[in-house]
Amino acid sequence: MTRTQSTLNVQLLANCVVSKDGQFWFYLDRELVEVGLKCCQQNQTIFFSDSILTQLRQAVVWDTGGLSEPDSSFNVQSGLTFCTHFEDRLVLRTVVSMDGDVLHQIDRQLLHTSDDCLKLNQVHHWLLTQLTDKLCGDFRRFINKFTDWLAFLVCCLSSVLAFNYFIKSWYVLGVTMLLGILIRHLSRQSLRRSLPILLRFGFSHVLSPNPIIQWLSQQVLARLA
Repeated sequence: MTRTQSTLNVQLLANCVVSKDGQFWFYLDRELVEVGLKCCQQNQTIFFSDSILTQLRQAVVWDTGGLSEPDSSFNVQSGLTFCTHFEDRLVLRTVVSMDGDVLHQIDRQLLHTSDDCLKLNQVHHWLLTQLTDKLCGDFRRFINKFTDWLAFLVCCLSSVLAFNYFIKSWYVLGVTMLLGILIRHLSRQSLRRSLPILLRFGFSHVLSPNPIIQWLSQQVLARLA
């Protein structure tokens, strides 16, 4: 499989993922199932649209399906639902609750076709994993980018100050580079360790009667959860 064909296949799979009423649907046909199996075997990575990822982050915190009801303000999410649509019917559904329980449902007719059942199960869970992996991946990329820029700025600033005002030696550049690497490592560790604390604050205060605290917790969960 050429790189161009592989890219097109991954894009086809990304386009089959749709968010509807707070649930995530995988609309597959036989061709897409075969494409999904090949991508899974080759450890391909799907790059979903910003819209899908934004809806996924919101669905982690809020039951967005209930928000469309006129008499509801918001509901805290109890679980994420992933469905696979194949040959004009729902064939697979996986519900992942917030406490870690997983409910997996399979269409009875699908069980009679073992080959289709195995293939669809594999593609379904691969797409589900690809989608949920993006939750942690986004925050890791943010940390890496932020700490890279922080280390770069520290290196530049300390090099200019040291070289112009203190020690006019090229050894200073080596020392500042080591300083930048150390700062990047320490800042990454600190930010990663602060994530559980921030999430704990968000979940524990999301129903706070104080509107300011409630707004802050919602912002934390919307960006980090």
